[in-house]
Amino acid sequence: MTFSAVDVDHHQFFLCASGADPSAVSSRGDVFDSGPNLVVVHTGIASGRARVALSILKEPSVGKSDSWDNVNQATLAVTQPLVILTTLGDVTVDLGAVDPPGTGYLTVRVSVRGRAENWDLDVEDSSEEYLIETWPGRGPAVHEIVKSTDSTWADHIDKSPSPKVDASDRRISDATVRLRGPVRWDPEMMSNK
Repeated sequence: MTFSAVDVDHHQFFLCASGADPSAVSSRGDVFDSGPNLVVVHTGIASGRARVALSILKEPSVGKSDSWDNVNQATLAVTQPLVILTTLGDVTVDLGAVDPPGTGYLTVRVSVRGRAENWDLDVEDSSEEYLIETWPGRGPAVHEIVKSTDSTWADHIDKSPSPKVDASDRRISDATVRLRGPVRWDPEMMSNK
């Protein structure tokens, strides 16, 4: 397994398609968040360099998690090649790219160690190591926390189930941003003018 230095900024780096929206997160964990064509990896250091290895597998990982502090796994929709990107959009070319699988879904497992050692510091080279393993998935799956021993990012996890939303509900059909607080729309009031 070969590790490469990846620049970290704002406690993160990405495995994503070049045009992926970094805010399009649909699943959260203590190691990474994910969405379509997107994995946002959470680091302990605020900025600096982390050591990252990328392993593209044909079958599910059977790797041991004993030597890792935290391990998360999720399956996401992937339609474009994924690369390791910094927050500034720089590609880490020596790690290569992950091509979209024929199934349209990719399972991603991220293992990390050393993340708590330099929490929130700016460092040149950190002791943080990340192993990103990918393989073809069979459809969307729950974000699974396989192992969690450090407490970094633990409060970030959304443990409540997602509410069921009826898209035909007229009260939520307008998602316009309100700059001056809540606005009540009364069509009757507008017709009286």
